[in-house]
Amino acid sequence: MKKHFQSKGIFISYRRNDVEDLVGRISDKLKSRFGKKRVFFDRHIPGGTKWKQHIDDALGTCHVALIFIGPDWLNRSPSAGNDELDTPTESKNDEEKTDYVEYEVKAVLNREPEIPCLPIVIGDAKDQLEQLPASIQELIARQWFPFRKEPEYFDRDMQSLIEQLNPKHPVGLLTLLGTLIAILMAGIIVLLIEPLSREKEPVTENSTPAAEPSLPSLFTDLHLNSLGMQFVPVEGTEVLFSKYETTVQEYLEFAQSTGTKVYPPAFGVIPSTNEEFKQPVNHPAVMVSWTDANRFCKWLTEREHEKAWLTGRQRYRLPTDKEWSTAVGLSEEAGESPEKKMMIASAAEIKNLIEVFPWNCNSWPPPNKIGNYGGEESISTDLPKFIEEFHDSHPFTSPVGAYPANKHLLSDLGGNVWEWCEDKLHADSEYHVLRGGSFRNITKERITSFFRNKDPAQARYNNVGFRCVIEFE
Repeated sequence: MKKHFQSKGIFISYRRNDVEDLVGRISDKLKSRFGKKRVFFDRHIPGGTKWKQHIDDALGTCHVALIFIGPDWLNRSPSAGNDELDTPTESKNDEEKTDYVEYEVKAVLNREPEIPCLPIVIGDAKDQLEQLPASIQELIARQWFPFRKEPEYFDRDMQSLIEQLNPKHPVGLLTLLGTLIAILMAGIIVLLIEPLSREKEPVTENSTPAAEPSLPSLFTDLHLNSLGMQFVPVEGTEVLFSKYETTVQEYLEFAQSTGTKVYPPAFGVIPSTNEEFKQPVNHPAVMVSWTDANRFCKWLTEREHEKAWLTGRQRYRLPTDKEWSTAVGLSEEAGESPEKKMMIASAAEIKNLIEVFPWNCNSWPPPNKIGNYGGEESISTDLPKFIEEFHDSHPFTSPVGAYPANKHLLSDLGGNVWEWCEDKLHADSEYHVLRGGSFRNITKERITSFFRNKDPAQARYNNVGFRCVIEFE
């Protein structure tokens, strides 16, 4: 079932003693932009209200949930203005044991993917995600949106959030064509839904509700699949690209469903803590071979055909080398094979004729925190060297999307982990193409956008993963 962040309602979850004033301002802006009735923001649940039913009813009117996590989210003491005080309808014992905000978040997670959730981390509260209660730990597997506390950044971050919820591209002829194609392919009738930015007319007895599930379309701004993976169109291709590298959480679901062996990666010691690094579930899956990645795509295709999330010949697969180049910004490359393209581009780069890095300029070293490469933060890990005068925040893998996305809204095309492509290096090669570099890479050559790494189909490394695309033919 596909959902867009331009749906009919926005549910806001926050802890009152944490960031109430800031979230209140954000709520006011969202109401001004999308309409008061389309934003559910309760400063207090009224006395006498059956609060669980109140929350469930509100979620039933919304198609996206914003989960605000601030620096005091884990502080639930009554002296801090707890969220456990305004609910007299349950017994006293039940009230004392219940964290209503935790219930709220759990209710949202239980409704995914019907209601996608977007964790919003306020300021430097990222550490709160790692310490969430067990019942909502899976929230850390979601890509989070950063929102700064400083007043001077409010307008900028607010605009970015609005664009995330309601992409710039208006509903127009292409969207209508895409929807009609989906209708014909699925043999169903759907009601075209207006964007969130306009008030929706009430459904009458003579109107037809939108059929579920709806289908991915090249003309949509955002497609959310059954695992919660987000896909966007990339101009110049005929596929939808996953915004992020496939995560540990997503890969484990495949492995558990199919009995596929998972190879635990060995990384090393975190320099700042002297503790062994273990991947959280929102980091990219690694130790995944080309064969494993293709099996994941095949499994996900079959799963979503069975559930009617895909139709016809739509399928998941790895991106081709050409598609990956287009996504990173290399729309025109000379050469008949990935290997030849790299050779030609390398010669051109020597003459300083092209912009060669994922950050779209020839600057070296990379701008700090532009991506997850082998920077100064890697001192004392197993990396013998590092990029001088460059640092990021992660000595090993990082959460997907932790660094700036490119113009296509794709994250980690440069750094974090190498990404398998569908192609071989050339027609007679036994090696498959890898693109993008990783947290281990420190040399200028390997970080260029045009560099192709290579490995056999069965190779597995702790700095190699993959991302998926959705093909339509």
